[in-house]
Amino acid sequence: AAAANNPNAARQRERNRIIRQWAKDRGMAVADRGALPKSIIEEYEKAHG
Repeated sequence: AAAANNPNAARQRERNRIIRQWAKDRGMAVADRGALPKSIIEEYEKAHG
């Protein structure tokens, strides 16, 4: 409930959703839920630096 009132949490969820889809589009193994592996976040950031 607290996250619903937290714009930073909402932004982070949206960013994770985008990164997750980006990874899936590239054939990377990523779960539908839960924390994203740091390696995938780093790859995304390199690609979108």
